[in-house]
Amino acid sequence: MPGAYVKIQIQGSGQARERTGRFGERLDSRSRIIMEDAASYTQKIAQGLAPKDLGRGAASIHTEPADMAYAIKAIWVVSPLKYMYVQEYGRTAGRRGPPPNALRGWASRHGFRTDRGTLFVLSRSIGRKGYRGKYFMKEASQKAEIYIRRRVARDGAAFIQRAWEAS
Repeated sequence: MPGAYVKIQIQGSGQARERTGRFGERLDSRSRIIMEDAASYTQKIAQGLAPKDLGRGAASIHTEPADMAYAIKAIWVVSPLKYMYVQEYGRTAGRRGPPPNALRGWASRHGFRTDRGTLFVLSRSIGRKGYRGKYFMKEASQKAEIYIRRRVARDGAAFIQRAWEAS
């Protein structure tokens, strides 16, 4: 995946399904609902934490199911844009800078001239000094993990109790 991403997965849901037979199918559907809700929550957080002057960067963050074989095992929160990877993890100092034309929109929004010379100087500066990552997807996944744990504890216990009483 070229852009920034987060994987949302409830560990052990596959083993729980195998060990509990028909009850596991209902458990699997419940874990799917929780994962979809958590992915939506993570997407909203990531969009809110993404740097604001990226043009379409924050709007490109969306969810994708990772496996549709017979049940969703994980959900990705993804931005397919290459520059979102750089925004997430940064750029090492002493390397080649970004293409000057890629900086044209940023430069115009921040009051810089957009002629070739100015864009080249900006690109060279970024290449020499590097760029520190924002880690907005990492922060979103940490917040989502807390949300998932609370949701699984609350909804999972209530679901198991209802299913047990119905049996």
